[in-house]
Amino acid sequence: VTFGSFNKPEKINDEVISLWSDILHAVPNSKLLLKYFSYYSEPSMQKRWLAKFAAYGIGEDRLIVKAKSDNRPNHLMLYNDVDIALDPFPFVGCNATFQALWMGVPVVTLAGGNFVGRMGTSFLRTLGEPGWVAEDEAGYVAKAAALARDVVALRGARAQLRDRMARSPLCDIAEYVKQLEDLYRRMWHFSGVSPPQRLLAAVPEKVGA
Repeated sequence: VTFGSFNKPEKINDEVISLWSDILHAVPNSKLLLKYFSYYSEPSMQKRWLAKFAAYGIGEDRLIVKAKSDNRPNHLMLYNDVDIALDPFPFVGCNATFQALWMGVPVVTLAGGNFVGRMGTSFLRTLGEPGWVAEDEAGYVAKAAALARDVVALRGARAQLRDRMARSPLCDIAEYVKQLEDLYRRMWHFSGVSPPQRLLAAVPEKVGA
């Protein structure tokens, strides 16, 4: 089983590395794939990150470091090398999490206490996968390991995930626009100024020649 993260390296702090290492220890022969644009292309940078995981007992044979991809399609194709995506914390993934799900890769996330810590939770619950959301660190490790061990369930999830994403509210553009318009109307109503009055107030009476 290959776990993976395409998130910004700034989000992968020592606590994240420690927990991801626990997951690798819990799933024998598993590996972790890391990628973020060309960030890992320098040998010195690769050595630095290998050392970070080595401090938690993870050898370099358990890590796969991808340096770069030429374009977006090639970048997305790399998700074919990942079985399960791991969300960082406390600043969780957003685009990386959405892309992983769109490419059929289940994501395990740790629910935080604010907006930047709960985007993954929002995605997964909207998608109907609350079981991939952990409430604490022990649950995070347990859920990732359990998903890795159940190969049949993992295969089934991957086969259906793209279609489920496409049919979910996450990809319902019309409904998103409707809710946004409703929000604008509520804002105007709360302000006490009707939309036409507000728009007219913003237009100069006359522009000199």
